[in-house]
Parts: sequence; C-alpha cells; structure tokens
Amino acid sequence: MAATKLQALWNHPAGPKTIHFWAPTFKWGISIANIADFAKPPEKISYPQQVGTDKLLNQFKL
Repeated sequence: MAATKLQALWNHPAGPKTIHFWAPTFKWGISIANIADFAKPPEKISYPQQVGTDKLLNQFKL
C-alpha cells in the first residue's frame, strides 16, 4: 500500500521530478533559515546574502 502511494507521488505531474515540487521546497527552506536568523544579533546577519536571496526569489514572483 505504501509503495503504491509513493509510486503515485513519484509519477504525479507535479511530483518530485519537476520544478513545481522543488521550488516551493527550497523557498520554505530559505524562509526557515531567515526565521532562524531572528536569534542572531544584527551585526552577524549577512546583508549581501539577504539582498541576493531577495533578488533571486523576486525574479520568479510574476
């Protein structure tokens, strides 16, 4: 039963073989990393990294 569900997920048109699966996964990962940065003091947060991430994600917004 579990094998058939995994096979159905694997072969789904929006499954893990496509960008439609991985793009949101990576965006959530970046969001979680940013939330973890809330605990850092402001001097330790990398401004160039934040700007680069913002530019990268904003180009795919439309």
